[in-house]
Amino acid sequence: MSEIGRDVGISPTTAKQWLSVLQASNQIILLEPYYRSLGKRITKSPKLYFTDSELASFLMRFQSPQSLWNSREVGTLWETYVIGQWLRWRDWYSPHVSLWYWQDRLGNEVDLLLEINQRLIAIECKISNRPTSSQLKGIAKLRDFYGEAMIVASYIASITEQPYKLGDGTLVQNGWRVWELVI
Repeated sequence: MSEIGRDVGISPTTAKQWLSVLQASNQIILLEPYYRSLGKRITKSPKLYFTDSELASFLMRFQSPQSLWNSREVGTLWETYVIGQWLRWRDWYSPHVSLWYWQDRLGNEVDLLLEINQRLIAIECKISNRPTSSQLKGIAKLRDFYGEAMIVASYIASITEQPYKLGDGTLVQNGWRVWELVI
């Protein structure tokens, strides 16, 4: 809250109040980190996402689709879009599913985890036509940390036209829409 408040020139208390209003009105989501330990979940920082990636791009003052596609923020907005899609899927079809992100002490990260029946589905968001195995470092570290039995499926949400599998079994899917989960 201190960082957000400093960035926009308000106190951390005011920032917290404003964020709570945005969260209550479903303008933003605070995606919490995944840890087996409940204590660590409480102490680690959530990631903030707008629930509407178009609103986020408007607020970032992009004047055209081309300026967005050529920006360094395109990956962040893609991640925002994909997470928003899965959030809406969860709210409409599977309210029992928990959404998380994961990051270890070394900065290895998985953008989105879906927790279903105490098992995890990992989703990385890559704004690429043809993601490769080299982009699976976060998923590999997650598997190493929690074990293969805990991670029941892994995906890359990309802009690919046709789904395909990578060597470790990760399925690359088109992230413009949610897909049927294979678990």
